[in-house]
Amino acid sequence: MSMPVVIRSRSAKTSNDLTPDQSGSLWASAGKQLLGSRSGRIGVGIVLVMVILAIFAPLIAPHSPVEPHPRDQFAAPSWTHPFGTDEVGRDLFSRVVFGSRISLIAGGAAVLFGAILGVILGMVAGFKGGWVETILTRFFDLLLAFPAVLLAIAAIAVLGRSTQSAVIAIGIINIPSFARVARAAVLSEVEKEYVEAVRSFGASNFHVLFRTLLPNVLPSIMVLASVAMATAIMLEASLSFLGLGTQPPSPSWGNMVSAGRTYLSNAAWYGIFPGMFIMLLVLGLNQLGDGLRDALDPRSHDRK
Repeated sequence: MSMPVVIRSRSAKTSNDLTPDQSGSLWASAGKQLLGSRSGRIGVGIVLVMVILAIFAPLIAPHSPVEPHPRDQFAAPSWTHPFGTDEVGRDLFSRVVFGSRISLIAGGAAVLFGAILGVILGMVAGFKGGWVETILTRFFDLLLAFPAVLLAIAAIAVLGRSTQSAVIAIGIINIPSFARVARAAVLSEVEKEYVEAVRSFGASNFHVLFRTLLPNVLPSIMVLASVAMATAIMLEASLSFLGLGTQPPSPSWGNMVSAGRTYLSNAAWYGIFPGMFIMLLVLGLNQLGDGLRDALDPRSHDRK
């Protein structure tokens, strides 16, 4: 997984030096810049459409995603079935719409799991230093040494085939990426004057880490999270494609593409439509990540 550059401010002020109103205005400015950039608008638009599909799937889908209709087997795309039907007559549009729930929930949960553990471990490593940092960084290097899919397959072999197992496996894969970004951000901030000032007032290590340093780590983490979620969705689809993630008849884009490859010659729509939605969602998340990177980088505000 490609690692984004950790965002470092050139300004002497940090988020801890700002009043709530000033901090809020900075986030509002970042939001305006995100929506003002082309990549930000594209990313927000695509992701928003996918979220709406997932939330309102029962209202948007015209048919049940799991109920078979053998008489409608391999029906071509039409007004009744916009994306056609599969080998047992299930409406593919309905399955694709409900599949957005699995992709977004699985990707979001995996990234959240990896981010929470990774940020905590990375911040502790950067803050404590010494043997604690050495042990934790070697652990991160060990996880990074394994190919992502191979590590996921090994985890699923222990946990069993299911969406929940795929989420845990993908979350474990994401830990070192978040940990390295958090560690680098803490190392760049921990020796600064505002941290020393907080320590001089007798603040605990917990307070310094999670009340003082964490706000300065969040921008980098948010950028990484959007990119990591795109990768997580691809991994979930890949695992489902291999039969290791979401199990039929649950509608997953990955297992739909896997099933559709058998019928490409006589029902190409079976694999094409879920594949297109995977591509669109990953594109939207990557564009959102580009927009967030520019919006949250203080240097981009200095150039305005």
